[in-house]
Amino acid sequence: MGKSAFPKGLLVFPYRLTLIFTLFSFLVIITGYNLLKNEEKRDLQVKKNALTAIADFKVNQISNWRFERMSNAREIYRVPILAKYLKNCIESTAGACFYDIAYKIISKSRHEDEPETASVQMQVSG
Repeated sequence: MGKSAFPKGLLVFPYRLTLIFTLFSFLVIITGYNLLKNEEKRDLQVKKNALTAIADFKVNQISNWRFERMSNAREIYRVPILAKYLKNCIESTAGACFYDIAYKIISKSRHEDEPETASVQMQVSG
């Protein structure tokens, strides 16, 4: 009974096959890790670009808003009657038509520089 049922060559463990499989596994792991890191870098760059575009857009919006407010302030400063009227509307509680009247006065004062437009408006409204 000292003989085995298997031939002697099959009992030897295949070290070469194990070594090749292990090296191939490490190669797949390293390649996958590098691909993952590259994808993460690419995604991070895309997100940074999107946030940069949004930030630039918001900066432009704020600067345009500030320019509009400054031009409105210049118009109010240029017409002293309007400044006094606005002060009275703000201080009193009866300023319900404040925005409508202020808009009409500002738009009228802008067209005073153009004599033809002002006369046409006077003829149409008057």
